[in-house]
Amino acid sequence: MGMQYYPEAAIGFQIDENIAQALGISEAFTEWQNDKYKDANIIARALQEQFKMPPGFELSAMLFRSERGGEVSGLEGFEYGKTYVYFRDMTGKEKGWKPFLNRLRKKFDVQVEKATWSEFG
Repeated sequence: MGMQYYPEAAIGFQIDENIAQALGISEAFTEWQNDKYKDANIIARALQEQFKMPPGFELSAMLFRSERGGEVSGLEGFEYGKTYVYFRDMTGKEKGWKPFLNRLRKKFDVQVEKATWSEFG
């Protein structure tokens, strides 16, 4: 069995230096960028500390790159070339989601979007 693409679905929001600064996690965002976007736990820990993210929320963060034969294919909902914080297999109806989102939005009006893509694994 070779490597293949697996379907992914998530909800999430775009993040950049300005949004990270507004959310109070700019140090973590910079550290994550310097880490070449490898360890999304850097962002997860910072959001957990700032906003009391509910237990069981599986946060990831990724710069979605568009490249032929790349890691991500068929991206819909998010934009290529942008960085997103996202939660796999969530719909936004989970217990604790709305209060968590409200805490985020007190700092910055994040726009939550649903996305699907295929990921090489």
